Amino acid sequence: MRILHVNLSDASGGAAIACARLHQGLLSAGVDSQLLVYAVVDHSDPRVHALSSGLDFQCRRVLQKITIWLSKLQQDPQSFHCSPNLSGSSLLKRIDSINPDLVHLHWVGANILPIESLSKIRQPIVWTHHDMWPFCGAEHYSYDERWLEGYTTENRAASARGIDWNRLTWQRKYRAWRDVPVAHVGPSSWIRDCAANSKLWKGSKGSSFHVIPNGLDLDVFVPQDRLACRRELGLREDAPTLLFGAHSQNSSIKGGDLLYEVLQQLADRGIAYQLVTFGGGAFEAPDGIECVNLGSIRDVETLAKVYNAADVMMVPSRLEAFGQTASEAQACGIPVACFDTSGLRDIVLHKKDGYRAIAFDINDFVAGVLWCLDLTLLSLNERIAKGYSNPFELSKCAAHYIALYEESLNYNGHLK
Repeated sequence: MRILHVNLSDASGGAAIACARLHQGLLSAGVDSQLLVYAVVDHSDPRVHALSSGLDFQCRRVLQKITIWLSKLQQDPQSFHCSPNLSGSSLLKRIDSINPDLVHLHWVGANILPIESLSKIRQPIVWTHHDMWPFCGAEHYSYDERWLEGYTTENRAASARGIDWNRLTWQRKYRAWRDVPVAHVGPSSWIRDCAANSKLWKGSKGSSFHVIPNGLDLDVFVPQDRLACRRELGLREDAPTLLFGAHSQNSSIKGGDLLYEVLQQLADRGIAYQLVTFGGGAFEAPDGIECVNLGSIRDVETLAKVYNAADVMMVPSRLEAFGQTASEAQACGIPVACFDTSGLRDIVLHKKDGYRAIAFDINDFVAGVLWCLDLTLLSLNERIAKGYSNPFELSKCAAHYIALYEESLNYNGHLK
């Protein structure tokens, strides 16, 4: 069984990390897993294929810059980061050249998947929804519910201006995708339910909807000595350490503005702490708050040490398809403070291994941070030491995908 994963990158971003981990989990299970990506980081792996190269690659870069410029003609405070996927690509030719039994789509915005090409993929399709784009318009995350109702001129936000790329893109999807059988996978029950109830996919012939969380290597993400990790990272050993990490730290979706208010309230209460951040960009903490930014961390062993150096992992996101930083922190025995929203509900058990604050109540999130600081980690670490069955264990998640692949191949008569 040869599986081809299609994604923007093999290493950069949350979707790429989840995809790469699944790829390794499948290889460990004896599955012939291949990656097809636009931005190749690991050129040494023969299983990682470039979507384009040479002149084709340069043309795609120019087309993407044009697309980004055109996307800016839409000004909609209810949606974030648009991929109208206007231009074509060599995706179908590259899929045919690799000749997989099944195509597994991941993050395919930025012109990776031309919308009209989905129905032309000859192999069975599994699609993991790392954000809302597969059932929205051009936007990857949305605060409104046009995806639930269908995109019309009447239900566009009154504050939106310019070209309605979301409606135009959704109309293209609706015409091209309604009769394409797809096995949809949500890393959380929230995003699975969104897809299943969306105007675009609800009642779609041959489609199915599943929940399979993003997997973790539990030999890497394990509890470690906190003070030793702080010393190795050059962090203070004598102050409570609050941790925040995101691919884009100042993103509204990731709740950077909400976290700013939380930190300010903690400081106003006279609570001394050390803030540590990691990921893309640089979070701007309130004045007077000690903040150490570790930048992007690609080495998973180092990332595990960062989690283990913390007392509390803060995930103030407004929307999360899953919440990878939350699951990683918990595997290291670190309690998580988050809002009661979206995919995080599948990860954080309120007042057991973390605190889910009322969305988006700053005071309750502050209470959650304080609750986590008071929580002894012994209960979490004891569960891990006694063989607690972590639902995010990579081998389990890979096994669920293998079963879905076999089901999809059998359904489509492609099993070899």
